[in-house]
Amino acid sequence: MGNWTSNVILEPIEFDGDSIVFTCGRLTVEDMLALSKFFDQEKGVLRFDDQLQALNTAQGLIGKYVRRIDGMRMPDGASITVEQFSEVAREFYFVPLLGELLANLVTISTVGKSEKNS
Repeated sequence: MGNWTSNVILEPIEFDGDSIVFTCGRLTVEDMLALSKFFDQEKGVLRFDDQLQALNTAQGLIGKYVRRIDGMRMPDGASITVEQFSEVAREFYFVPLLGELLANLVTISTVGKSEKNS
């Protein structure tokens, strides 16, 4: 468990002129299972409705896994809180950002080959 940490600072995500850094926890087996039904390795690409369903599921996980958000601001200039992001992320406008966040959550929650073999 030399590489494991409970929180991971993700690489910055560029969105709407902001460079957003999320600090997140790792997905549980239960939540990974809920998301896995949307991903088929043989397809390679999700249909649009599957993407939306996966992102809808991911929206419910924001408060559970996102610990901190840096670099994203509310319209009044104040830093956005996780709770505020959970609310605004329901808007379709944020689908690209949620997609990247979801992909990063899955990545940090999965042991890579280098970690398995070390």
